[in-house]
Amino acid sequence: MGSRNELRLDRSPHFETSPLFCTLEPSTEAALSQLPNVYERAVAALRFRQCIGGDKDALGVSEDHVRIMQAAYLRAALMEYVAIEEVLPIDLGKRGFGEKPLRILDTGNAMLILLREMRHLQLHRVNTTFRSTSRSAILRTRNKEQEFETELTILTIPTADLRQLKTLRNAARFDPDELDAAISWFSHAQSQWGVGDVVQSGIQVYAAELVQRYSLAAY
Repeated sequence: MGSRNELRLDRSPHFETSPLFCTLEPSTEAALSQLPNVYERAVAALRFRQCIGGDKDALGVSEDHVRIMQAAYLRAALMEYVAIEEVLPIDLGKRGFGEKPLRILDTGNAMLILLREMRHLQLHRVNTTFRSTSRSAILRTRNKEQEFETELTILTIPTADLRQLKTLRNAARFDPDELDAAISWFSHAQSQWGVGDVVQSGIQVYAAELVQRYSLAAY
């Protein structure tokens, strides 16, 4: 067996709050536009992520199709997330600097890698039905001048589904203990505000890594 890929948790985010908007950070978005194909996939991934928690009115479907479409939007978000990696060589080739593509595996970031592997899991192994819980929250306006009490629905992937990551062929690439730790971290992270926030964070973090790696700047 060749060398194993790292699954590092040292830079994993803490989900103490939940973002109001499904967008990249402004500085990241402006710089990432220098890689147009990558940028389009990142935006698409975030738009699909935005729909994961939608109700029947937001999704425009009947009540009995809500569960189906929530899982479908998760798959779509993960597919566009992985597509960032897949179209990166096209944008780098157009830059003409001979730059090596930064694969998700190369980052060693456990969150990014698990999201990549979840794409394969959701497409080929599991048909996720989200676990749904409610959580009280304080909604603050951007300028923090107003606050509103609200109730949020938290959608999470069942732990049994997450453990199926260990059955994928790619699981052999990772140290079993590191993979177990990464799955445990993911399970806890999504329990804070939902799997959608973890997906959104992964898109932002990978985008920021690309901005830094290729010294991209906004014009």
